Amino acid sequence: KEYVNNGGGLIASCDTSLFDEIGRQRDGFGLEELFGVKYLKPVDGVGSHPTLDINWVNIIDESYWKERKGIAKVSWGKNELVNDKVLNELVALKEVTFKGLMVKVSEPKNPKDVLVQLTPLDWKEKPLPGVVINKYGKGTVIYMPAGIDEGYYSYWYPYQRRLLAKSIEIAGKGNTFPIKVDAPMCVQSTYFTQKDTKGE
Repeated sequence: KEYVNNGGGLIASCDTSLFDEIGRQRDGFGLEELFGVKYLKPVDGVGSHPTLDINWVNIIDESYWKERKGIAKVSWGKNELVNDKVLNELVALKEVTFKGLMVKVSEPKNPKDVLVQLTPLDWKEKPLPGVVINKYGKGTVIYMPAGIDEGYYSYWYPYQRRLLAKSIEIAGKGNTFPIKVDAPMCVQSTYFTQKDTKGE
């Protein structure tokens, strides 16, 4: 809290801070003030699907769905998180199927703080917050009730990479990254510093 209050950026998802340091579940998020939303409950997994959507038909089979906790549609309108040329080329319709962990949270005080909406499969209620932004002190927090980071770890669909990268830019207050790589998205890069005769 002190770090964010003093201007730091934070990105969190799903059950972050819902458990204490020895694994006991709290009644709500330990970082509720930072997230700007209250924990309500997990979104039950559905374990099945009506048909394979076109994004997945070439790369997965039925066994994939048995391993997923939930299936939902993520969608968005216009806001700073999705103001991204690559993201809009990847997801021209501004909605895509999401598979992975998700939790139900309260609506933030300001409806504009919902950057992405989440509609679980067979959901009869209004869409849930899927990504929310909250200003806390001098800092910025992006909280993801849709576990986009977990989804990206599991099946690395490129739209998730863009959402995560943009979240880092926003939480980092738009600070310029020291190195920028202009290459196809299949290129992975890393960097390090080393000392030479002239310094670092």
